[in-house]
Amino acid sequence: MTASAKPYDHRLERAMACTAMVIVVIDLMSSLLDGSLTAHPLRVTAGTASLLALSMITWRRRPLQGVASDPDPATDARGEVEQRMALVIDGAELGFWDWDYPTGKHHVNQRWLDMLGLQTEDLDHYVGDWDNRIHPDDRAIVRPVINAHIVSGQPYVVEFRMRHKQGHWVWIQGSGGVVEHDKITGAPLRLCGTHQNITARKASEKNLQITYQIINQSGFVVLEWSAETGLPVVFATDNIESLTGYTARQLLETPLGFLDLIHADDSKTFERELREMSGQADDAQDIVHLPYRIVCANGRIKWIQDRKVVIRNDLGQITGYQGLITDITDRLQYEQRLLEAKQQAERATRVKSEFLANMSHEIRTPMNAIVGLVELCLNGSIDARQRNYLERVQTASRALMALIDDILDLSKLEAGKMQLEPTPFVLDELLDQVLSTLEELSKRKGLCLIRPVSDSGVRAVIGDPQRLRQVLTNLIGNAVKFTERGEIRVELAELARDERQLRLQFSISDTGIGMTDEQQSRLFQAFSQGDNSITRNYGGTGLGLVISKQLIEQMGGSISVSSQHGIGSTFSFRVTLGVADVDDIRLSRERQHSGFDTRQLQHIRGARILLVEDNEVNRLVATELLEQVQLLVETAEHGQAALDKLQNNHYDCVLMDVQMPVLDGYQTTRRLRELRHCRSLPVIAMTANVFSDDRARCTQAGMNDFIGKPILPQTLYATLLKWISPKTSTPQVPQPPHPSLMATAVSLPCLYGIDNAKGLQHTAGNTSIYNKVLLKFAENHASSMNEIETALAHGDLKNAKRLIHTLKGLAASLGAPLLHGQLQRIDDRLADAADGGKRADGLDVLLKNTAQEMEKIIASIQTTLTIADNRADRPAIASAESLSPKRIEQQLQDLLVKLRSFDSDADRAIEAILADIDDPDMVARLQPVEKQIAHYQFIDAANDLQRLLAQSNH
Repeated sequence: MTASAKPYDHRLERAMACTAMVIVVIDLMSSLLDGSLTAHPLRVTAGTASLLALSMITWRRRPLQGVASDPDPATDARGEVEQRMALVIDGAELGFWDWDYPTGKHHVNQRWLDMLGLQTEDLDHYVGDWDNRIHPDDRAIVRPVINAHIVSGQPYVVEFRMRHKQGHWVWIQGSGGVVEHDKITGAPLRLCGTHQNITARKASEKNLQITYQIINQSGFVVLEWSAETGLPVVFATDNIESLTGYTARQLLETPLGFLDLIHADDSKTFERELREMSGQADDAQDIVHLPYRIVCANGRIKWIQDRKVVIRNDLGQITGYQGLITDITDRLQYEQRLLEAKQQAERATRVKSEFLANMSHEIRTPMNAIVGLVELCLNGSIDARQRNYLERVQTASRALMALIDDILDLSKLEAGKMQLEPTPFVLDELLDQVLSTLEELSKRKGLCLIRPVSDSGVRAVIGDPQRLRQVLTNLIGNAVKFTERGEIRVELAELARDERQLRLQFSISDTGIGMTDEQQSRLFQAFSQGDNSITRNYGGTGLGLVISKQLIEQMGGSISVSSQHGIGSTFSFRVTLGVADVDDIRLSRERQHSGFDTRQLQHIRGARILLVEDNEVNRLVATELLEQVQLLVETAEHGQAALDKLQNNHYDCVLMDVQMPVLDGYQTTRRLRELRHCRSLPVIAMTANVFSDDRARCTQAGMNDFIGKPILPQTLYATLLKWISPKTSTPQVPQPPHPSLMATAVSLPCLYGIDNAKGLQHTAGNTSIYNKVLLKFAENHASSMNEIETALAHGDLKNAKRLIHTLKGLAASLGAPLLHGQLQRIDDRLADAADGGKRADGLDVLLKNTAQEMEKIIASIQTTLTIADNRADRPAIASAESLSPKRIEQQLQDLLVKLRSFDSDADRAIEAILADIDDPDMVARLQPVEKQIAHYQFIDAANDLQRLLAQSNH
């Protein structure tokens, strides 16, 4: 059997070489011969099946050796093999062909015919018919391949198209070879082979190629890397070269792994993300990761982002990763430029708002004088022509003042500095007040101002009544302005209510000029009105609606408008207000009129307070306020000094400044909590920073509460009451000297840059304390701006910010709004500079302007208050004539003459009068007159003084 098989084996091997499946087929044939096919599992592919077809033909044509009539087991085996081979061919869906080379006859099986939709009678069974059915473009490929095989005997597999009976083309994979040669000449006698329909595969390949091209052109790179050490690349699309500078072949054929491409600073993060992905469930593998950097072949660094998936084998083990990668370098650069442009625009807006605010403040001061003096002139003896001129001046000046107010509001809103002040109020009362102020104007125009009667009773709400009044006044005022005849209807409706909130809708409808759609589109743009004719005919700047819209949005609401040209308009806005109790409103009004009731403090009189404050002026203010209500005060200039005092002394409460040298408030509080007797000691922070993160930081440090700077007396007292335990027995506390009647009576002089009313709020109205604070400020802080500039010049940003923080708090406590605003802007600029790592733009100019403002304020304090102190310290004239009622009445009569003649010496006259009066009641009655004189309201002052004199004579 072995010897007889040699010729067969030789020919079979040559046939098998046609499809490069030698080993597989030999293995299969051996199995078939010994009957153990099932013992050799083999995956039958199209190539294997084609080879089996050739093998079967060769097997059938093999000349048998030995006696044919004798039963031969091998013969039976061959029959079984043929049968099995036929089954394999049918199972692989292969078309079989048999070509008699010398005659050209061509025979095929049914599967071959089915591929082309043919019947046997459709063929002439010659190879020429087969050749004619091949696509013309493919004949030039197929013929040379077959001819080369005949000459060289090399195996061939070729793909080509053949026409289907219905006219379309079918992709065929053909394979075969010569299975019989002429024994003498060696010429080919017979060729056999197979056809396989690969149309579906070619379509898939085409789609895959299109997808591949799309990926290459889209900028996305598909990359697959093994999970082995270094993450070696196992697949990459061609456009990997445009991303990394390495070709796909370089990455596949070199030990360079994907991890080698990742920037050293990002590689650990990348590996950690892979580990996190590996630990996730199979259905949660697709993850978009944070951007990371790669180093290209030319050394350039690029930012990329990928979407990765984990590749697992059948056992669930991770074998690799596949990612869709994109270059985001340009995008990040664009976003950075966009961010810088946005920040620059915000800075420009902030500078513009600051400029508008400063200019508005500067204009307001002379405008107050103009308005007051014009009013005085109008109340004097002037002819009709002069009165006409002055009334025009008055109208223009009032319009200018209104514009200044709008600009101030707009600049605050744009800068994010507009803060709402929620307080309880009665909504219907506020609405009635707004309507009453506009009622006279509407009557003069013959308009009917309608407000339906409310059926909801008293609406006690919590909100900012002043800002709501501003919005309503603007909208209703516009309705009156743009309506010549008809009516204005104001309606209020409840949309929703619960225990805590009330959702309301206000609607203001008019029968005025209305608006077109185009005019409505420009309605809420700053300095814009419907068109130029509106400005010419009705006046206005277009700021009112912009401010109203932003105020409404700040209240958590929205505004809308519906209008028809020539018919009228309806403005509606919705806001959410808190629900208040009527008692809350009563208490709020009582507090507004009476302030904090210090009698509540009698239960904690004699309590020992440790005041930790590094600034002398702030220590003075707080000490005076505390001693005024009979609390014992000890002071410490910084945290370490406070800890030294706490070691051996008992206190009922600690008032702790936050920003201090040596040891700040946070560190001090943490350390004092380590002292056994201080673990439950109330510590109240004093800070100008009252944002939520600052509050959290105070709490984390161990502080119990905090109060904002500048300190308001009522807030300070209420907080102390909250944390200090009532005393069972009150020790005798030395009464602090009350301000003398002279100090209370003498009106505060007018100081540059100082709002006395605001400053007095922080000294509980005590003018003596206020004067001390002002003088102490001038004494201690004349060189503070130089210290700030020196710190900045030496790069000591921390110390500079601490000094600015201190000055800012003092400016607020003194009532210096412009100085406080300038310091706040310096603080903001320094914060921006710290974020950007460079010196802030415009900081030098801002520092210079702030220093000049400080110099003016300090000079005014030193000059004016020193004169006032000298005057107060002069010995009082003991003669009865100087303080007699008759003498006082004469001085008041002289003042009345000055007021009626618009004499600018009236302010000095009232100051001298108040200095001579020893009657607190009379001083209180004259203080409104003094205030009117200070604001150039001479007519009002004269009228009030006249009434006061008439009452005194009775």
